[in-house]
Amino acid sequence: MVAQPPHATLWRRSDRRAQAFRPSVHAELVVLFGLSGSAQYFIDGQVVPLRQGALLFAWAGTAHFLVSDTREFDMWVALVSGRFASGVASAPDVAGQGETGARSLAPAQADELDRLAGQILSVPEALRPGLGWWLVRAWQHWQDAPHGAGRALHPAVDRAARALRRSPDMPLSALSREAGLSPGRLGQVFRQQIGQGIVAFRTAEKLARADQLIRAGRLDLLNAALEAGFGSYSQFYRAFAAHRGVSPRAYYAAHGP
Repeated sequence: MVAQPPHATLWRRSDRRAQAFRPSVHAELVVLFGLSGSAQYFIDGQVVPLRQGALLFAWAGTAHFLVSDTREFDMWVALVSGRFASGVASAPDVAGQGETGARSLAPAQADELDRLAGQILSVPEALRPGLGWWLVRAWQHWQDAPHGAGRALHPAVDRAARALRRSPDMPLSALSREAGLSPGRLGQVFRQQIGQGIVAFRTAEKLARADQLIRAGRLDLLNAALEAGFGSYSQFYRAFAAHRGVSPRAYYAAHGP
């Protein structure tokens, strides 16, 4: 990773795969740009798809999180403070200008943003002006692109997803009461809107929690798995291998703790 100024940063998710297990609310603007694979992203009460060429602006103060993604999903992530954006001509206001949602860029525009981001990280001394220019171009392309089509979340699904983010081990009966729907109806609506069942979503949250504990260097694989809510290391191993295609040890040996 290239050293970044404290008020603006840019990285590729494949280089920093840690995923928060609670909804994030940043004081900064977060810009996401899909490179490969696909994902479902929760933002401002709706779920929006993130695919190759999709660009999303998450305004400061907006709750958002990655709901689910495919194994090959990757994206550029920029985090920009108001202090940084105010010094860049034609940059957006981090507090919000326009709708919340992802828009699909034309291939030429997508290639430009991807190429420019790679160049920025390859030349550390050009980081500040480069990131400012990347932000301006991303904002221009986003405004020119067709409007996105996110799916408004059913209030019960919103409550259930947030509850599972807080506590992945919450029993279905308690989750049902929290959401305000019967277990059967909640499972049906949850799958329709999120794109995966409650069990799969719960497992993904446990994996994200274990990943954060491992990357923080606080626990070894076994204890991180148990702390995250898995009943055993073998259960964690099976879920991890199914999600990422490799064993936990092989993955962290290649990507670092």
